[in-house]
Amino acid sequence: MEGVPAIDPRLNLTQRGGVITIGNTLGHDCAAGVPAPIVGAVGTCGTNTSDSGVDIYWRADSPAVSQAEANTSLNNAQARSSAMLNIPVGASVTHAYLYWGARWGGVTPTGATLEFNWGNSQNVTPISTVINPNSFYQAVADVTSYVQTHGSGAYRASGILANPFINTNDTNAFAAWWLVVVYADASQPNRTIILHDGLDQVLIGSSITNTLSGFNIPSSSTTNLTIVGYEGDNSSAGDQLLFNGNSVSNAQNPTDNMMNSTRSYLGNPVSSAGDLPQLTGAANSMGGFDLDTFDVSAWTSPGQTTASITTGSTSDMYFVGGLILAITSLVADTPTPSNTPTNTPTNTSTATNTPTNTPTNTATNTPTNTATATSSPTNTPTSTATNTPTPSLWRTFLPIAIRSAE
Repeated sequence: MEGVPAIDPRLNLTQRGGVITIGNTLGHDCAAGVPAPIVGAVGTCGTNTSDSGVDIYWRADSPAVSQAEANTSLNNAQARSSAMLNIPVGASVTHAYLYWGARWGGVTPTGATLEFNWGNSQNVTPISTVINPNSFYQAVADVTSYVQTHGSGAYRASGILANPFINTNDTNAFAAWWLVVVYADASQPNRTIILHDGLDQVLIGSSITNTLSGFNIPSSSTTNLTIVGYEGDNSSAGDQLLFNGNSVSNAQNPTDNMMNSTRSYLGNPVSSAGDLPQLTGAANSMGGFDLDTFDVSAWTSPGQTTASITTGSTSDMYFVGGLILAITSLVADTPTPSNTPTNTPTNTSTATNTPTNTPTNTATNTPTNTATATSSPTNTPTSTATNTPTPSLWRTFLPIAIRSAE
């Protein structure tokens, strides 16, 4: 059964630079087989811990700075976690978006709190929120200026509304956040970066296909796909990811268990010193949160302008919150011919009062959300700006079918 996509374009640009995605969970699953945190103390878990959902909240920098704890004494209002952002030296941030999602059946979520290095707190308001009728949501806020101000360091998120975990039997409980940072860096190659976000609910026995466009694969390139998901259970197989019809997998994400609570990059688990809690990134370690990057270069070809991304499942219900395509051009830049004036001696002097520079301004808005303004006098300057579409403040979608359990 094919579901209806609920993921829309957020950003499409090409520049020298790259994209970084970080994030963390707010909940810990106390079930057997969950890897122990590298940094973080797990205390009393309570009852009903055998389900596949998270059971207790994490609180970063507690009971002391650079520590983390999770136990039944912590509630949703106290929940917070952090992740380290490392921007290349000399790079400048051009875009940054904070996302957060959870199972929540209360009042409409109106914001979250972002902090840098244990201070510099800022309450953020979503520019878009997707609310699922089964009490799930994801929100996004533009935090570009905040990240531009603070740069590399520890980012801590809190104030994320989520249902109570403690002593509940809920296989679909989760709460997590992630941060996308796009930067310009003249020392790096040209990259086309495409970001789509929303909340696709992939039901058991169904699949959803999103088509990304607004790019052109160069003659020599590499392409990475980052997928962000919620409520993926390592104990339930049958979920898969297809790129242009080809099954995507690696050492951390098997072909039939792609959404398995991992944080990985090109097949290696990601565990960053300074994250609180610092988790292993391996399967079943991320408390119902997936943040994985795959190399999909083998399934692209020069001149390709669209890519289909299909997420499906036979026995595990999960959500897709974001898709990021990063296409790196490996084609050497073509040198720009210099405008060398030719001086011809002459005894003839001619004065002309007729201007020769008649600028013509043309603005073009393409479906790829990229606007190009071109001025065409002699020595033509060209400037490129990115139009980031702003979706309506609230979007609600209904999946094809609804199942209460996996």
